[in-house]
Amino acid sequence: MFRVYKRYKIVSTLIILNFICVFFALFNSLQSYTEIRDALNIQKQYDYSRRIEVGILLNNNSLDYEDIIKSLENVKGNIYFKNARIFFSNIDGTFVPEVILKQTEEIPVPSIGSITKLPRGEIIIADNITDKSKKIEVKGRTLKIFDIISTEKAPYSKGRIIMNGIDYFDIFPETLENQDEILLEFASNNNDLVKEYKKFKENLKKVSKKINVSYREIKNEVHPFDILMSSKYSIFLALLAFALINTVIVSQYWIVVRKREISIRKAFGCSDFMIIKNMSFEILQLLLLAAVISGLLQLVIYKRNIFTISLSSYVIAILSILMVLSITMFLSMIIPSYYVTKIHPADGVK
Repeated sequence: MFRVYKRYKIVSTLIILNFICVFFALFNSLQSYTEIRDALNIQKQYDYSRRIEVGILLNNNSLDYEDIIKSLENVKGNIYFKNARIFFSNIDGTFVPEVILKQTEEIPVPSIGSITKLPRGEIIIADNITDKSKKIEVKGRTLKIFDIISTEKAPYSKGRIIMNGIDYFDIFPETLENQDEILLEFASNNNDLVKEYKKFKENLKKVSKKINVSYREIKNEVHPFDILMSSKYSIFLALLAFALINTVIVSQYWIVVRKREISIRKAFGCSDFMIIKNMSFEILQLLLLAAVISGLLQLVIYKRNIFTISLSSYVIAILSILMVLSITMFLSMIIPSYYVTKIHPADGVK
């Protein structure tokens, strides 16, 4: 390898740099893939399997909190009020809370304990909002922190707040005044929400027949965090494809530079097969060197602890590296092999 590198420094350096680019893109693509997979698994774990949005068009009619609660009798699932806004007296910023009007299921959030019932006078809050105090204030009303949502487990939960509907409407009794439309969200992991919606609609019509009620299914939301991870993954995949294409171009240049050497070898009786075999071995050496350098660069740049990689991720990484090694070897030699067969011994004296 060193003999070839010494004789063809420029082209060998280009090949090594190109291979480093291939492995750098591969390593980062695998990392991004793992991050996306873990994020989606967490999101699926801490989300409802079924959700619908219910719109209540008032048509100049009034509807108060008690009417909504009464209409939710015998309705199963977790029901949220979506027209809410909130501010804290002791925390800067305005937040959009998840106001739960009725709860018959556990709330799926990455919290300290299971939340089967959110008591009155208490609140669930993300750990990036709270200052670790046990209480917060909303318009002079003190609410005890019932549980804390871990943003480390679910990065998309930053700024998330869940509070009891009774507390919200006690603090903000004017919320439903001058509203043209009220939005609710029905969420569940166990119940048929369309069936529960029909119960709610039937109950609500008893309050006022002039109120129009409709619903739509809510698809799983794509969080900005997932978009960022997906974009990062796409960038490294594009870089990997670009590097593999460059591999073909550089390998062709490698043959052009060594044309005289190859023709001389043929003049002394070397077959095409022997020359291609020797060149493949040289490419493999450069490829392995680039893989080692790229791996060391990854450790230095990102300071990763390789012992924290899960077994499944480790197996995927090994298989992917072997696959890319094979593809890169094939691409590196497919054009050189063709050109080797076209070189004649007489070319060495031209």
